[in-house]
Amino acid sequence: MLPLLAAGILLSACGLIGGSDEYVIGVDSVSFAAPMLPDGAVRTTYHGFVGANGCATLRRVERQALPADTLQLRFIGRTDGGNCTQMPIVLRHVDSIPNLPARTVHLRVLQRSGDPLRYNVTLPLAATP
Repeated sequence: MLPLLAAGILLSACGLIGGSDEYVIGVDSVSFAAPMLPDGAVRTTYHGFVGANGCATLRRVERQALPADTLQLRFIGRTDGGNCTQMPIVLRHVDSIPNLPARTVHLRVLQRSGDPLRYNVTLPLAATP
């Protein structure tokens, strides 16, 4: 019984076996919510997976303003060890964009590999009643 308990603890604890690794998180999609007030901000929610198991965490979000109303984002994750048995960790990061009139914001989300994910948001978005 004791060996089974020890094996269960080792398989479920993050960071006991293996090292740490930082990486770019893949974002699958971005959703937008109109502001509650006409001069409020547009809520943006980024969706994806932080990592394959419970050892993965979102460490930081790097934002960079580029020319031509382009906002570039990069989500950085970290895995501590690799001996976790938990389910994948879902990314649901909420941010905002000022709802300025007569403007198109170009979102550019860098990915783990391949082309960046791109969205164009034409502002202002109408406030929800």
